[in-house]
Amino acid sequence: MHIFILNNGSSSLKFRRVDYPTCSSEADANPATLLEGIVTGIGKEAFLKVSAPERTPYTYTRQNMLNHGQAVGWVWESLQGLMAPDAETLK
Repeated sequence: MHIFILNNGSSSLKFRRVDYPTCSSEADANPATLLEGIVTGIGKEAFLKVSAPERTPYTYTRQNMLNHGQAVGWVWESLQGLMAPDAETLK
């Protein structure tokens, strides 16, 4: 089961997508991180950094990220197509 986790800070937004085991025999296993990242600088010039195991990380810059709502939208929009299991890079 894939879970998308968000954590708001005062001027940041952290996120992670994990694959959590659903079988009872795997219930004690730790979830595997599929991708993770952070938006910093909310309220001014913001940066979006994303990384994933065995993939090329990337950073985006965007002017005037006014609030957390805009940051969530930016993350979601930026990650569309990047969360596919067969994607080789996070471009």
